[in-house]
Amino acid sequence: MQRLTKHLQKRYFWAASVLVVVILSSTFYVMKSINMQRNDAKVINIAGMQRMLSQKIALHKLAVNDRAVSFEQQQLARATMRFYNNHEFLLGSELVQQSPQVLALYHQQGLDGRVRQYVQLASRSDAPLSAFQGQKLLSLLQDLDAVVTVLESKSKQKIEHLQLVIPLLTLAAIATILCEWWLIFNPLTRRVSAILYRLRYQRRQAAHAHRVKSDFLANMSHELMTPITGIIGLLDSHTAAGREEQQTALGCARHLQALVQEMLELQKLKSGAFTTLVTEQSLKQTVRAILAPWQLKSETLQRLSVEGEDSLPVQAQTDHLHLIQAVNQLLSNAFIHTRAAVHVQFEYHEPSGLLSVVVKDNGDGIATADIEAARQHAVYYNTEQVQHFQGVKLGLSLVYALAQEVGGSLTIRSTTTGTEAKLTWPVLTIDKARLEPSSQHGDILIVEDNPINQLVLAKQAQQIGFNTTIVDDGEQALNKLLEHHYQCVLMDLNMPNKDGISTIIEIRERLALSVPIFLVTASQDEHRIAQSITVGANAVLNKPVNTQQLSALLKKHVIERAAFS
Repeated sequence: MQRLTKHLQKRYFWAASVLVVVILSSTFYVMKSINMQRNDAKVINIAGMQRMLSQKIALHKLAVNDRAVSFEQQQLARATMRFYNNHEFLLGSELVQQSPQVLALYHQQGLDGRVRQYVQLASRSDAPLSAFQGQKLLSLLQDLDAVVTVLESKSKQKIEHLQLVIPLLTLAAIATILCEWWLIFNPLTRRVSAILYRLRYQRRQAAHAHRVKSDFLANMSHELMTPITGIIGLLDSHTAAGREEQQTALGCARHLQALVQEMLELQKLKSGAFTTLVTEQSLKQTVRAILAPWQLKSETLQRLSVEGEDSLPVQAQTDHLHLIQAVNQLLSNAFIHTRAAVHVQFEYHEPSGLLSVVVKDNGDGIATADIEAARQHAVYYNTEQVQHFQGVKLGLSLVYALAQEVGGSLTIRSTTTGTEAKLTWPVLTIDKARLEPSSQHGDILIVEDNPINQLVLAKQAQQIGFNTTIVDDGEQALNKLLEHHYQCVLMDLNMPNKDGISTIIEIRERLALSVPIFLVTASQDEHRIAQSITVGANAVLNKPVNTQQLSALLKKHVIERAAFS
């Protein structure tokens, strides 16, 4: 692009230079011609004046001879002086010098000598009067008139020449513009068009690459979520509560889930497509998922102190995944930027429905300007290298954005001993009794091709109080729905033979069934998820699904509906 810019500048420079030269040359020639015409007009006017002055000299000379009046003598002297000065001017003028005919009149035919003799006789008192009347005066007048005629003819020729040259100059300017268009601007236009075409092609390629990246991200998240679903589902549905190993493994799995979700949500935050993920689950398990990675490492476990974990409500409805992500970011900052103790305090304020998380470290603090920059620029906040950070600064922009999206807040302040970050997060407590199954609620059809997901969903549904039937694809699901009545269908999106969307369309249109259908998927393809809702899915569950999340959905769409029917 820089080479093209220099090339364009060079071509424009030469094109403009040629055009300027043509215009300046034309202007100079026209101005010079006008000035020459002005001088020629002056010369012709003086030449014409000579005839009048010669007659005036004759009249005053005759008058002085008859009566010696001082007035007549003065007029004669003035006329004679003017006549002589004009004659000298004409002989030295450029127009006369360039006219051979006029020079011949003055020198070869003796007009110059007769004019000078005429001036001398006019100055003498005893000059014969015959020189000022009759044939001699007439001959002088004829010669002076011939000078005027020749000068007028010469000036006319110059005008005709000018009238011929001006159109030629105009044509030259037009030809120059046409040449510049043909040799400079036309090739330039073609080259710019070619560049624009390449840019459009590259933009299409970039859009395609973005689509490929999004598809890869969606598929990769689907592949990662499958084993995570197995870990969380099996641990979550296990009845042997109180085992420390189980709780630690469950916390680590949820942390892994939060990391995968963070990768996806960063992209959504940048593109403006961020959505909250409100679920119902144990708030204590969420806190364990936050603390588990730090408690597993001896170097961080010895420096970490926790307060208020046991006083938290058991069940809560909030965006658990983003809460894990935000608090872990604050803890990561604290551990990176201080070698001393890190203290985290959890406190739930029931009247306001806000969970308060305070993270304190002994770092060197953070500048107010840097905090404001993170708050204003959110995800687009550019940081320096980690070694240059002070206090909790890395990722502050992300935590600010998450807190703002869910309706919470983040405040950072420097203390005498370090930095304190306070995160408030909206949390709605849930009565645990709502989630306990009281009796069998009916049958559920699980349409899922992955054995691990089949096992997890079946155990969760059975724990809530439903019987389950499992099929591997949409074709088998349609056959089962023709044979038996189910309370709801848990439908995967990506399956062999017939995928989830095609199966939902068949259920709604060909079978004409109104059975509730929940799309259970780890896909991040928003277009396909929206399409599934359009064709008839009642809700979407993102994998991995926990028991509380599934129970709340079944209670809303199946259990309560059955109670009122």
